[in-house]
Parts: sequence; C-alpha cells; structure tokens
Amino acid sequence: MRPSSREGRWRLRVAIVVLAGCFGAVAILVLNSGLPTVRAVFAARTAVSDTLPGELVACRNGLRRSALLAVAQVENGMRSGRADTMDADMDRAEDALREALACAPAQPTLWLAVARLRAIRHGIDETVARYVEMSCRTGRFELWNARDRIRFFGAAEADLSEDARRCLAEDRASFARLIASR
Repeated sequence: MRPSSREGRWRLRVAIVVLAGCFGAVAILVLNSGLPTVRAVFAARTAVSDTLPGELVACRNGLRRSALLAVAQVENGMRSGRADTMDADMDRAEDALREALACAPAQPTLWLAVARLRAIRHGIDETVARYVEMSCRTGRFELWNARDRIRFFGAAEADLSEDARRCLAEDRASFARLIASR
C-alpha cells in the first residue's frame, strides 16, 4: 500500500527534523571536543569584540566582498600615488573590515587584510602580530592565505610574535611539501 501524498509530506518533515537534530548534536560534540579551529573562531570573536564599540553589528550580504574591495581601493590608491584620499580610503577600509570580521570572524583573508592595513598605517606592532596569528588560526591549511602571509609579512618576521613566526614557518613548510609532491 502506497502512502498518501499527505503522509509522504509528513514523513519528509519528520526526516528533516531528525536530520536537523543530528546536525545539532554533531555541532555540540564538535564544540565540546575543543577542536583548534573552533577555539580559533571563539578567539576571533573575542579579538573582534575588543576592537568594536558596543555589540556586534548586523550582518548583510556582500559584507566580506565590500570590505575586500575597499582594501583593493586603498592598494590602487597607493600604487597611483593618490595621497589626497588615502586617509579617508584607509578609514573606510578599516571600518568595513571590522564590520565584516564581526560577522565572519573565521575568515582568514579578512584577518590578513586588516593586518596589512594596520601595518601600513602603524608599522608592525603587537596588534598586527595578533591579526596575522588569527589569519593563521582560522586559515591554517589555505595555501592562498599562506602565500599572502609570507609575501606581506615574511620580510618583517623578526618583528612579529613567536606565534606569528611559527605560523610563517608552517606556511613555508606547507609550500615546500607542495613543491616536493609535484
């Protein structure tokens, strides 16, 4: 005997609820197991909330993309020598990055971008090192981020914290393994 369409829809709803419950249970297990990535996300939230006034901002679509475009605008202005709008462009880019990080603190590209802007404005300091570390923690196995970390902060490695230097060494080792595997 075939189930009616009403009964079929009911079974589908039950299956969805059961799957959602399983997903929630897995999420709780992951959070309780203390995986390094999960810890990094919580550390990222803390680092962002220390730099933002008040509560975390409301997220909107395209926030990450608009922040990275603001950084690209700063870089283009630096290449073209537009000093007259540089401060305003950097302020906009930093604000956009902070807002995007508040919504997506596990985005290593955003951490790296805010580290670069901070280094351009203030030089390499403890805050830049912390941002580089967060980029490493949240994107340890993403080689495109590793490439950019080495490219932007490899020469200033001596000025970074021990954790940031360790991260850059791991990035170099990842590239060496990649090259050796080809």
